[in-house]
Amino acid sequence: MEGPIFIPPCGHPHPISGESAPVTMGHEFSGVVYAVGEGVDDIKVGQHVVVEPYIIRDDVPTGEGSNYHLSKDMNFIGLGGCGGGLSEKSPSNAVGCIRFPTKSRWIKLL
Repeated sequence: MEGPIFIPPCGHPHPISGESAPVTMGHEFSGVVYAVGEGVDDIKVGQHVVVEPYIIRDDVPTGEGSNYHLSKDMNFIGLGGCGGGLSEKSPSNAVGCIRFPTKSRWIKLL
């Protein structure tokens, strides 16, 4: 095979997620927040979010101008583990949840 292979083969778990094939697919998705972890103040239960699906290490800087998408062992939720858009529920880091308005004209067009 050629090109990037993001799904860790069976028996070779991803170094961050600890998961290997089979995984639940779906790395481009949105949803409604079901629960938030301790210390999360800017995301609320019931808000609609788009998920930026990066799996990165906890110590990787994610601020503006950082290249966290190029960090060592980076992968994607729904390819490298961590649930996925086709899961009933999928955990995500609050940094990776982008809120969007539910009364937007764009939502009505969809």
